[in-house]
Amino acid sequence: MEDEKRDTVKKQKGSAAAGQGLKVVFSLAIGALAGILSIWVMGVRNIKEMKFGIFLISYGLVIFGLIVWILLHTILHEAGHLVCGLLSGYRYCSFRIGRFTLAKYPDGMKIKRFSIPGTVGQCLMAPPPYNDGSFPYKFYLLGGFTMNLICAAVLFAAFLLMGSGSFAGRMLAAGGAMALYLGIVNAVPAKSDIPNDGYQIFMLGRSTEERRAFWESLEFNARLQQGTRIRELEKDWEAFDNEVLVSQCEGMKGLTGLTMRYNYLLDTERFAEAEDLCQRLLKKGVSVDLYRKLFLGEALYLELLLHGRAEEIERLATKEVMGFLKMTAAVMPSSARTLYAYEKLFRQEEKELARAERQFADAVKNYPVSGELAQEQMLVEKVDEMYLQRQEKKE
Repeated sequence: MEDEKRDTVKKQKGSAAAGQGLKVVFSLAIGALAGILSIWVMGVRNIKEMKFGIFLISYGLVIFGLIVWILLHTILHEAGHLVCGLLSGYRYCSFRIGRFTLAKYPDGMKIKRFSIPGTVGQCLMAPPPYNDGSFPYKFYLLGGFTMNLICAAVLFAAFLLMGSGSFAGRMLAAGGAMALYLGIVNAVPAKSDIPNDGYQIFMLGRSTEERRAFWESLEFNARLQQGTRIRELEKDWEAFDNEVLVSQCEGMKGLTGLTMRYNYLLDTERFAEAEDLCQRLLKKGVSVDLYRKLFLGEALYLELLLHGRAEEIERLATKEVMGFLKMTAAVMPSSARTLYAYEKLFRQEEKELARAERQFADAVKNYPVSGELAQEQMLVEKVDEMYLQRQEKKE
C-alpha cells in the first residue's frame, strides 16, 4: 500500500514537473532581456561613472519600471482579447485585473474579487453561436498579440521621436521591447501548463472536436457566471464513465472537461462517483500544477465528508495542500469550503472553525461565478449534516 502511495506521489510530481520546462525558459529569457535592457537604459558610460550604491539604486528603479511595463502589457493583452472579441460577436462577461473583477450580470455591472494563481488578468466572454462545426475564434485569440504589437509600435515610435540620448526615451523603448516579447511568446505555439494563444489557434484549426470543446468551455463559463448551475447545462454528462474520461484526459482540454464532469457529480450529490474520479485522476498524475493542487484539495474534502479516517486525512492534508487552500480561500469558495470541512469534521478547534466560516462567507460574497455558489453552499451544508450524524453516533 505504501509503495502504491509513493508511486502515486512520484507520478503527480513527475507530471507537474513536466509542464515546468517552458516556464523556466520563459523566466530565464525575460530575466536576461530585463538585465540587458536595464544596462542599456542606464547607459554603459554612466554606469562606469556611478558609485556602487547609486548604481544599485538606479538599477533597482529601472528593474521596477520594467516590471511595471510587464504588468501593464499583460493587462493590455487581455484588453486586446476584449476588443477583438467584441468585434467578432462575443458578449462581455467579466474583466479581471489582479484580484478585482468587473463582472456583468442581468441587473448590471458589479465589482467582485477573484484570482487564479500565476495570472495577472483575465477576460471572460460568451462566444457567438456554434455553426457548421466552427465559430469565430482566430481574431479573438489573436487580440492579445495584436494589442501587444500596437503598444510596441507606439512605444518605439515615441522612442524615435525623443531620441536615444533621453532616459525617458530609452525607458519607452524598453517598454516596447517587453510588449514585443510578450506578444511573440503568446503568438508562437507553445504547449505548457496553460497553452498560449498561438497553440490554441493551432489546435482549434486541426479538428472540429477541439473547436467544440473550446466553444463549450467559453459558453458554459459564461452561463455559470450568470447563475446557471452546472447540473442545468445541456450536456450528456453520462457519455463516458470515470475510467474512460481519465484515460483520455490529456492537457488543458481534457482537464477542463473532466473538471466539469467532477463538478456535475458534486452538484448532483453523487459523491462516491466524484471521489472515484478524483482518485483515478490523481493516481494517473496531473500535468497542470494548478489542477493538481485543486484535485488534491477535493480529495481531502471528500475524505472528510465520506469517511473521516484520521490517517488518510493526515496523509492528504500536506503542507503543500493546506498552504494552497489557505492562500486561495479568500477568493475561491471551494478552498474555503474544504478548510471549513477540515476544521468542522477533523480538528474541531473553535477559533479556527469560526475563521473558516468567515472565510467561506467572504469568498461567497465576492466570487463572480454565481452558478457555482449554490453548489458550494450545498457542499458546506453537507459538512454540517455529516457533523451532526457523527455526533449522534458518538452519543
